[in-house]
Amino acid sequence: MNKNLIKVGHRMLLTLCMAALCVTALGVTALGLTIDIYEDPGKPVKVSRVEISQEFTTVRVNQIRTLYADVFPRDAADQIIYWESANPEIVTVDDEGVITGISPGVTEITVYASNNKKATCTVTVPSTVLTEIEMDIRNKDTAEAAITGGDRISAATLRLNVETAAKNTAAGQKAVVTYDDKAVVSTAALRSAAFSAEYQKREVSLRFRTKNEANGIQGQMTIDPKLAGDKDMDIQLGVYAGSAKTAAAKEKARELLGSRADVVVLEHQGALGMTVKVAAKVELAETGEALALYRLNNSTGSYELLPDQACRIDSNGYLHFSTDQGGTVVIAPKA
Repeated sequence: MNKNLIKVGHRMLLTLCMAALCVTALGVTALGLTIDIYEDPGKPVKVSRVEISQEFTTVRVNQIRTLYADVFPRDAADQIIYWESANPEIVTVDDEGVITGISPGVTEITVYASNNKKATCTVTVPSTVLTEIEMDIRNKDTAEAAITGGDRISAATLRLNVETAAKNTAAGQKAVVTYDDKAVVSTAALRSAAFSAEYQKREVSLRFRTKNEANGIQGQMTIDPKLAGDKDMDIQLGVYAGSAKTAAAKEKARELLGSRADVVVLEHQGALGMTVKVAAKVELAETGEALALYRLNNSTGSYELLPDQACRIDSNGYLHFSTDQGGTVVIAPKA
């Protein structure tokens, strides 16, 4: 076998000749030299890979977005690609990579080359879409948005809602996104919301309201997503007062703390991983008298005083306090 070494600029072309066959391969580096070897020019260049413009994306129902794909190498003989949706009932895709959200869910869009090389994008269609932004007439520094539907809030939905709310607030305003009758949010979703708010350079709070049978608000939990910790966990969002969920606890609290004691039940049990603000409708009227908060100790069955816990009852009869723990809280006049 004869080897001829030819210097071309800063690169070396190594031609290996065996009998009548000349073979080359691209981009081989050996002994500090870059060796460019080229395929037989008589053979068509095959597709080695396909790249897609996004690996993850979100579209709302009826929203349109375009995905793009590239075939490599650039001089591949067959540049034809095909698009496919794993579930057209969630997202459709046409021959140009245009996707359309059809119904809530998650599916994959795949682009194929003719030799079955492929790339995939995961598409989420959120179950809840921001439907309204309105200014709170009581606070001109706050923009509010009301959200309904669905028990669990996905990270994609939360991120989309926060992004939209932030875009509709002016500099110096704080956006408040309000959700009705939600059950669960994860700390991962909260961190995603915090990232969206930071990217939009806006302050955003998330308010989760629990309605009663008469469609009134019996309780709410307000979360600053920036406070979500690194620990992955689900936060139960229910806040109950004056309902069947609080009746037994209220009866016991009044036996121990007097007939004016009232109860707020946070559905979440144990540590919340952050401090949240709670408001709940109670029977105690705004009198200006000193109030005390107690927490039920489930292991002992007794109520423990929460020292130095600031709380107040507003003119509408809602008790306001902050907490980093779930469970049962009792409010009563200080002895």
